[in-house]
Amino acid sequence: MSDKNIPVDLKEAYLQEMQCEVILFREELKEIHTESVVRIGITQEIIETQLNNANEALNKYTQAANVHFSTTKKELKDIAENELKETITKSFLEANKQLLVLHKPKRNISDIVISAFVFSAIGLTIGLLLANNISFK
Repeated sequence: MSDKNIPVDLKEAYLQEMQCEVILFREELKEIHTESVVRIGITQEIIETQLNNANEALNKYTQAANVHFSTTKKELKDIAENELKETITKSFLEANKQLLVLHKPKRNISDIVISAFVFSAIGLTIGLLLANNISFK
């Protein structure tokens, strides 16, 4: 050691020791700071990854919800359309029923049976004529 580094008295020795401690503390603080910066960087990267994953999950959920609601909307439209058709059909049948009750048909069953026989005879005759024309050719 040189003469400069050898302490002359107790005060100087104490100051030199304090200076060495300060230098060691500074180095430790630099190491801690570097380690903290690295840990903060890693933590920040993890947080960003988790936020991106959460954002993707939210987007997928939103898309699924939109698909569900559009499907539900279509289903509701179909249900409403069917109910409207049923309501119209029921009201139409009810109106016809009331008309039949108020204005009874002028024909009775015997007239309808006679008409059916006449129409079937006409149909049979036409069918036989057509069958004979087809068989001659």
